[in-house]
Amino acid sequence: MTNEFEIRTLLNEALDQHRQNTNTQTEPERFASKTTIKALRSDLQALLTEGAEECPDCQCLPIGIRQPTYMEIGCTSQSCRDHRSKGIFIEEAIQNWNAQIFFSRPPITQPEEE
Repeated sequence: MTNEFEIRTLLNEALDQHRQNTNTQTEPERFASKTTIKALRSDLQALLTEGAEECPDCQCLPIGIRQPTYMEIGCTSQSCRDHRSKGIFIEEAIQNWNAQIFFSRPPITQPEEE
């Protein structure tokens, strides 16, 4: 099975190639390039969320995000903004997600007027 590093390497290579050749590619070549990138992103998400259950409120599949110091699993729906779980390793984040141990983001506030 392909690991995260291998998928990220292939994805970065595909993105670099797409950016370098975007002005010289034909429409079918551009379509093939975009299709490859989408497939690699999908593979990466499948790997990062393997074993994660659907969101308990909206039944959307969560996404996995590698943060600088931890892994995060979260719902993609705007209505479930606070449905986020984290862990040092992806397995811990998935375990917390499945147990519905969520952390809240701070509310978005507007700067105070002077």
